[in-house]
Amino acid sequence: MSDSYIMQGVFKACKKKADAILGLYIQSGRNVFTTTDLDETVTMNVKFREIEYTIIIDATSKKYISGKHITQAKMEDHAIVHTLLNIIVKQAFRETNLRQIGKQPRFFDMSKAIDVEGSGLQACPGFRAAAYNYTSGLTIVIDSINKFISNKSCLSRIHEIAAQFHDPREIENRIRFEFQGKTVIGNYGFKKTYFVEDIDFKKSPVTTRFMTSDGKKISIAEYFVKSYDLKVTDPKQPLFVVKINGKECHIPPEFCNIDGVPESIREDPRRMRDVLGATRKNPMQKFKAIEDFSYDLFGQKALKDWGVIIDSEPIQIESQILPLPTIEM
Repeated sequence: MSDSYIMQGVFKACKKKADAILGLYIQSGRNVFTTTDLDETVTMNVKFREIEYTIIIDATSKKYISGKHITQAKMEDHAIVHTLLNIIVKQAFRETNLRQIGKQPRFFDMSKAIDVEGSGLQACPGFRAAAYNYTSGLTIVIDSINKFISNKSCLSRIHEIAAQFHDPREIENRIRFEFQGKTVIGNYGFKKTYFVEDIDFKKSPVTTRFMTSDGKKISIAEYFVKSYDLKVTDPKQPLFVVKINGKECHIPPEFCNIDGVPESIREDPRRMRDVLGATRKNPMQKFKAIEDFSYDLFGQKALKDWGVIIDSEPIQIESQILPLPTIEM
Protein backbone atom coordinates (compact mmCIF):
# COMPACT_ATOMS: atom_id res chain seq x y z
CA MET A 1 0.00 0.00 0.00
CA SER A 2 1.26 3.49 -0.84
CA ASP A 3 1.95 6.10 1.85
CA SER A 4 -0.74 8.42 0.43
CA TYR A 5 -3.31 5.60 0.55
CA ILE A 6 -2.43 4.86 4.19
CA MET A 7 -2.58 8.56 5.14
CA GLN A 8 -5.99 8.99 3.51
CA GLY A 9 -7.29 5.79 5.09
CA VAL A 10 -6.05 6.74 8.56
CA PHE A 11 -7.67 10.19 8.40
CA LYS A 12 -10.95 8.70 7.14
CA ALA A 13 -10.92 6.25 10.06
CA CYS A 14 -10.76 9.13 12.56
CA LYS A 15 -12.90 11.59 10.60
CA LYS A 16 -15.44 12.25 13.37
CA LYS A 17 -12.71 12.98 15.91
CA ALA A 18 -10.78 15.15 13.41
CA ASP A 19 -13.95 17.07 12.51
CA ALA A 20 -14.64 17.79 16.18
CA ILE A 21 -11.08 19.05 16.84
CA LEU A 22 -10.11 20.71 13.56
CA GLY A 23 -13.46 21.89 12.21
CA LEU A 24 -12.98 22.77 8.55
CA TYR A 25 -9.76 21.08 7.39
CA ILE A 26 -7.94 19.55 4.43
CA GLN A 27 -5.37 16.77 4.68
CA SER A 28 -2.74 16.63 1.95
CA GLY A 29 0.07 14.14 2.46
CA ARG A 30 1.60 14.97 5.85
CA ASN A 31 0.18 18.50 5.89
CA VAL A 32 -3.10 19.55 7.48
CA PHE A 33 -4.75 22.85 6.57
CA THR A 34 -7.44 24.12 8.92
CA THR A 35 -9.28 27.31 9.80
CA THR A 36 -8.95 26.39 13.50
CA ASP A 37 -6.02 27.89 15.42
CA LEU A 38 -4.52 25.03 17.44
CA ASP A 39 -2.96 26.11 20.74
CA GLU A 40 -1.90 22.60 21.72
CA THR A 41 -0.51 19.58 19.92
CA VAL A 42 -3.26 17.17 18.86
CA THR A 43 -2.86 13.39 19.25
CA MET A 44 -5.36 10.90 17.78
CA ASN A 45 -5.15 7.11 17.99
CA VAL A 46 -6.88 5.11 15.29
CA LYS A 47 -6.98 1.60 13.82
CA PHE A 48 -6.81 1.16 10.04
CA ARG A 49 -6.76 -2.28 8.42
CA GLU A 50 -6.14 -3.90 11.81
CA ILE A 51 -3.03 -1.75 12.41
CA GLU A 52 -2.82 0.86 15.18
CA TYR A 53 -1.73 4.36 14.11
CA THR A 54 -1.09 7.55 16.07
CA ILE A 55 -1.64 10.92 14.38
CA ILE A 56 0.31 13.80 15.91
CA ILE A 57 -0.40 17.36 14.72
CA ASP A 58 2.35 19.51 16.23
CA ALA A 59 0.97 22.95 17.16
CA THR A 60 4.49 24.47 17.08
CA SER A 61 4.84 23.65 13.36
CA LYS A 62 1.87 25.79 12.30
CA LYS A 63 2.11 28.50 9.66
CA TYR A 64 -0.48 31.21 9.16
CA ILE A 65 -1.79 31.92 5.67
CA SER A 66 -3.66 35.22 5.51
CA GLY A 67 -5.57 36.34 2.45
CA LYS A 68 -4.49 39.94 3.07
CA HIS A 69 -0.80 39.08 2.79
CA ILE A 70 -0.94 36.02 0.55
CA THR A 71 0.84 37.75 -2.35
CA GLN A 72 3.68 38.76 -0.01
CA ALA A 73 4.28 35.17 1.13
CA LYS A 74 7.89 34.03 1.24
CA MET A 75 9.14 32.11 -1.78
CA GLU A 76 9.44 28.89 0.26
CA ASP A 77 5.77 29.25 1.26
CA HIS A 78 4.48 29.64 -2.30
CA ALA A 79 4.27 25.86 -2.78
CA ILE A 80 2.17 25.54 0.41
CA VAL A 81 -0.21 28.30 -0.70
CA HIS A 82 -0.53 26.82 -4.19
CA THR A 83 -1.17 23.34 -2.77
CA LEU A 84 -3.98 24.60 -0.54
CA LEU A 85 -5.62 26.66 -3.28
CA ASN A 86 -5.37 23.85 -5.83
CA ILE A 87 -7.03 21.42 -3.41
CA ILE A 88 -9.85 23.89 -2.67
CA VAL A 89 -10.36 24.53 -6.39
CA LYS A 90 -10.40 20.77 -7.02
CA GLN A 91 -13.14 20.42 -4.37
CA ALA A 92 -15.07 23.20 -6.12
CA PHE A 93 -14.72 21.34 -9.44
CA ARG A 94 -16.22 18.23 -7.83
CA GLU A 95 -19.27 20.26 -6.78
CA THR A 96 -20.03 21.11 -10.42
CA ASN A 97 -21.62 18.67 -12.85
CA LEU A 98 -18.19 17.79 -14.30
CA ARG A 99 -16.50 14.46 -13.66
CA GLN A 100 -12.83 13.85 -13.01
CA ILE A 101 -11.33 11.27 -15.35
CA GLY A 102 -7.93 9.96 -14.31
CA LYS A 103 -5.65 11.06 -11.49
CA GLN A 104 -4.86 14.47 -12.93
CA PRO A 105 -7.19 17.35 -11.88
CA ARG A 106 -8.98 17.44 -15.21
CA PHE A 107 -12.77 17.50 -15.23
CA PHE A 108 -15.14 16.73 -18.11
CA ASP A 109 -18.79 17.17 -18.97
CA MET A 110 -19.86 13.68 -20.04
CA SER A 111 -23.34 14.95 -20.99
CA LYS A 112 -21.80 17.05 -23.78
CA ALA A 113 -19.65 14.28 -25.30
CA ILE A 114 -19.82 14.20 -29.09
CA ASP A 115 -19.11 11.37 -31.52
CA VAL A 116 -16.23 12.16 -33.87
CA GLU A 117 -17.51 10.90 -37.21
CA GLY A 118 -15.63 7.99 -38.73
CA SER A 119 -13.16 7.63 -35.86
CA GLY A 120 -14.96 5.47 -33.30
CA LEU A 121 -14.13 8.14 -30.70
CA GLN A 122 -16.04 10.35 -28.32
CA ALA A 123 -14.74 13.82 -27.45
CA CYS A 124 -15.68 15.07 -23.97
CA PRO A 125 -15.21 18.82 -23.33
CA GLY A 126 -13.79 19.86 -19.99
CA PHE A 127 -11.57 22.20 -18.00
CA ARG A 128 -8.50 22.26 -15.79
CA ALA A 129 -7.30 24.96 -13.40
CA ALA A 130 -4.23 25.72 -11.30
CA ALA A 131 -2.96 28.50 -9.02
CA TYR A 132 -0.05 30.61 -10.25
CA ASN A 133 1.85 33.66 -9.00
CA TYR A 134 2.13 36.48 -11.53
CA THR A 135 3.50 40.00 -11.11
CA SER A 136 -0.12 41.16 -10.88
CA GLY A 137 -0.77 38.78 -7.96
CA LEU A 138 -2.03 35.28 -7.25
CA THR A 139 -4.21 33.98 -10.08
CA ILE A 140 -6.25 30.94 -11.08
CA VAL A 141 -5.49 29.87 -14.64
CA ILE A 142 -8.33 27.99 -16.33
CA ASP A 143 -8.00 26.17 -19.64
CA SER A 144 -10.58 24.36 -21.75
CA ILE A 145 -9.55 20.86 -22.81
CA ASN A 146 -10.94 17.73 -24.46
CA LYS A 147 -10.75 14.05 -23.59
CA PHE A 148 -10.89 11.43 -26.34
CA ILE A 149 -12.40 8.10 -25.37
CA SER A 150 -12.92 5.16 -27.70
CA ASN A 151 -16.50 4.01 -28.24
CA LYS A 152 -15.08 0.50 -28.46
CA SER A 153 -14.60 -1.66 -25.38
CA CYS A 154 -11.20 -3.27 -24.86
CA LEU A 155 -12.87 -6.68 -25.17
CA SER A 156 -14.14 -5.78 -28.65
CA ARG A 157 -10.58 -4.95 -29.66
CA ILE A 158 -9.38 -8.25 -28.16
CA HIS A 159 -11.96 -10.12 -30.25
CA GLU A 160 -10.76 -8.28 -33.39
CA ILE A 161 -7.17 -9.31 -32.71
CA ALA A 162 -8.21 -12.92 -32.02
CA ALA A 163 -10.05 -13.03 -35.37
CA GLN A 164 -6.92 -11.97 -37.26
CA PHE A 165 -4.62 -14.74 -36.03
CA HIS A 166 -4.87 -18.50 -35.44
CA ASP A 167 -1.89 -19.27 -33.21
CA PRO A 168 -2.97 -18.80 -29.52
CA ARG A 169 0.52 -17.63 -28.55
CA GLU A 170 0.55 -15.05 -31.33
CA ILE A 171 -2.88 -13.80 -30.20
CA GLU A 172 -1.67 -13.36 -26.63
CA ASN A 173 1.46 -11.52 -27.79
CA ARG A 174 -0.61 -9.18 -29.98
CA ILE A 175 -3.06 -8.44 -27.15
CA ARG A 176 -0.16 -7.71 -24.79
CA PHE A 177 1.39 -5.39 -27.37
CA GLU A 178 -1.94 -3.58 -27.70
CA PHE A 179 -2.67 -3.02 -24.01
CA GLN A 180 0.34 -3.69 -21.75
CA GLY A 181 1.84 -0.43 -20.47
CA LYS A 182 -1.18 1.56 -21.71
CA THR A 183 -4.02 3.23 -19.81
CA VAL A 184 -7.67 2.25 -20.09
CA ILE A 185 -10.82 3.88 -18.73
CA GLY A 186 -13.32 1.94 -16.66
CA ASN A 187 -16.78 2.54 -18.13
CA TYR A 188 -18.42 2.13 -14.72
CA GLY A 189 -18.55 4.14 -11.50
CA PHE A 190 -16.42 7.30 -11.67
CA LYS A 191 -14.74 6.28 -14.94
CA LYS A 192 -11.26 6.00 -13.46
CA THR A 193 -8.19 5.39 -15.57
CA TYR A 194 -6.04 2.31 -14.97
CA PHE A 195 -2.50 1.50 -16.06
CA VAL A 196 -2.41 -2.03 -17.46
CA GLU A 197 0.54 -3.81 -15.84
CA ASP A 198 -0.15 -7.11 -17.62
CA ILE A 199 -2.88 -9.30 -19.11
CA ASP A 200 -3.64 -12.54 -17.29
CA PHE A 201 -4.81 -15.19 -19.77
CA LYS A 202 -5.02 -17.94 -17.13
CA LYS A 203 -7.78 -16.21 -15.16
CA SER A 204 -11.30 -15.14 -16.07
CA PRO A 205 -13.97 -12.96 -14.40
CA VAL A 206 -16.04 -16.06 -13.59
CA THR A 207 -13.30 -18.23 -12.06
CA THR A 208 -11.35 -15.50 -10.22
CA ARG A 209 -12.65 -14.77 -6.73
CA PHE A 210 -11.65 -12.31 -4.03
CA MET A 211 -12.57 -11.35 -0.49
CA THR A 212 -14.88 -8.35 -0.05
CA SER A 213 -14.65 -5.87 2.82
CA ASP A 214 -17.45 -7.70 4.65
CA GLY A 215 -15.53 -11.01 4.54
CA LYS A 216 -17.45 -12.68 1.68
CA LYS A 217 -15.74 -14.38 -1.25
CA ILE A 218 -17.26 -13.59 -4.65
CA SER A 219 -16.17 -13.77 -8.27
CA ILE A 220 -15.24 -10.68 -10.27
CA ALA A 221 -18.30 -11.28 -12.47
CA GLU A 222 -20.58 -11.37 -9.41
CA TYR A 223 -18.99 -8.20 -8.04
CA PHE A 224 -19.72 -6.20 -11.20
CA VAL A 225 -23.34 -7.40 -11.27
CA LYS A 226 -23.82 -6.53 -7.61
CA SER A 227 -21.98 -3.19 -7.64
CA TYR A 228 -22.68 -1.79 -11.12
CA ASP A 229 -25.42 -3.99 -12.64
CA LEU A 230 -22.99 -5.04 -15.39
CA LYS A 231 -23.09 -8.61 -16.71
CA VAL A 232 -20.08 -10.40 -18.19
CA THR A 233 -20.95 -11.58 -21.70
CA ASP A 234 -17.71 -13.45 -22.39
CA PRO A 235 -16.88 -15.70 -19.39
CA LYS A 236 -13.56 -16.77 -20.97
CA GLN A 237 -12.12 -13.27 -21.47
CA PRO A 238 -8.69 -12.62 -19.92
CA LEU A 239 -8.23 -10.03 -17.16
CA PHE A 240 -6.29 -6.79 -17.02
CA VAL A 241 -3.80 -6.68 -14.14
CA VAL A 242 -3.83 -3.20 -12.60
CA LYS A 243 -2.84 -1.61 -9.30
CA ILE A 244 -5.42 0.16 -7.16
CA ASN A 245 -3.98 1.98 -4.14
CA GLY A 246 -0.80 -0.06 -4.53
CA LYS A 247 -2.65 -3.39 -4.52
CA GLU A 248 -2.73 -5.75 -7.52
CA CYS A 249 -6.27 -6.15 -8.87
CA HIS A 250 -7.96 -7.70 -11.90
CA ILE A 251 -10.63 -6.05 -14.06
CA PRO A 252 -12.47 -7.40 -17.13
CA PRO A 253 -11.56 -5.74 -20.48
CA GLU A 254 -15.29 -5.80 -21.30
CA PHE A 255 -15.86 -2.99 -18.79
CA CYS A 256 -12.98 -0.82 -20.01
CA ASN A 257 -12.63 1.54 -22.96
CA ILE A 258 -9.44 2.44 -24.79
CA ASP A 259 -8.06 5.70 -23.40
CA GLY A 260 -7.15 8.41 -25.87
CA VAL A 261 -6.63 8.25 -29.62
CA PRO A 262 -5.59 4.80 -30.95
CA GLU A 263 -2.22 4.41 -32.67
CA SER A 264 -3.97 3.56 -35.95
CA ILE A 265 -5.39 7.11 -36.04
CA ARG A 266 -2.27 8.84 -34.65
CA GLU A 267 -0.18 7.32 -37.44
CA ASP A 268 -2.56 8.68 -40.11
CA PRO A 269 -2.05 12.50 -40.41
CA ARG A 270 -5.34 13.02 -42.29
CA ARG A 271 -7.47 11.12 -39.78
CA MET A 272 -5.67 12.79 -36.85
CA ARG A 273 -6.34 16.20 -38.39
CA ASP A 274 -10.04 15.34 -38.74
CA VAL A 275 -10.26 14.21 -35.10
CA LEU A 276 -8.63 17.40 -33.77
CA GLY A 277 -10.69 19.54 -36.12
CA ALA A 278 -13.93 18.21 -34.65
CA THR A 279 -13.14 19.81 -31.28
CA ARG A 280 -11.10 22.85 -32.29
CA LYS A 281 -12.35 26.24 -31.04
CA ASN A 282 -11.26 29.67 -32.20
CA PRO A 283 -9.86 32.01 -29.47
CA MET A 284 -13.18 33.77 -28.87
CA GLN A 285 -15.12 30.48 -28.57
CA LYS A 286 -12.53 29.18 -26.12
CA PHE A 287 -12.62 32.38 -24.06
CA LYS A 288 -16.43 32.31 -23.94
CA ALA A 289 -16.47 28.67 -22.76
CA ILE A 290 -13.96 29.43 -19.98
CA GLU A 291 -15.79 32.60 -18.95
CA ASP A 292 -19.18 30.85 -18.73
CA PHE A 293 -17.75 27.97 -16.70
CA SER A 294 -15.82 30.27 -14.33
CA TYR A 295 -19.10 31.81 -13.07
CA ASP A 296 -20.27 28.32 -12.09
CA LEU A 297 -16.93 27.27 -10.57
CA PHE A 298 -16.36 30.45 -8.53
CA GLY A 299 -19.78 30.17 -6.90
CA GLN A 300 -19.24 26.71 -5.40
CA LYS A 301 -19.54 26.01 -1.67
CA ALA A 302 -15.93 24.83 -1.24
CA LEU A 303 -14.58 28.28 -2.11
CA LYS A 304 -17.08 30.05 0.14
CA ASP A 305 -16.29 27.76 3.10
CA TRP A 306 -12.62 28.71 2.94
CA GLY A 307 -13.34 32.38 2.28
CA VAL A 308 -11.70 32.25 -1.14
CA ILE A 309 -12.99 34.98 -3.46
CA ILE A 310 -11.86 34.88 -7.08
CA ASP A 311 -12.41 37.87 -9.32
CA SER A 312 -14.23 36.62 -12.41
CA GLU A 313 -12.83 39.49 -14.47
CA PRO A 314 -9.82 38.17 -16.43
CA ILE A 315 -6.53 40.00 -16.01
CA GLN A 316 -5.24 42.15 -18.85
CA ILE A 317 -1.67 41.70 -20.05
CA GLU A 318 0.29 43.48 -22.73
CA SER A 319 1.71 41.44 -25.53
CA GLN A 320 3.85 42.13 -28.54
CA ILE A 321 3.15 40.93 -32.05
CA LEU A 322 6.38 39.99 -33.77
CA PRO A 323 6.76 41.01 -37.42
CA LEU A 324 6.51 38.27 -39.99
CA PRO A 325 9.96 37.01 -41.04
CA THR A 326 11.09 37.21 -44.61
CA ILE A 327 11.91 33.85 -46.10
CA GLU A 328 14.37 33.85 -48.94
CA MET A 329 14.35 30.91 -51.31
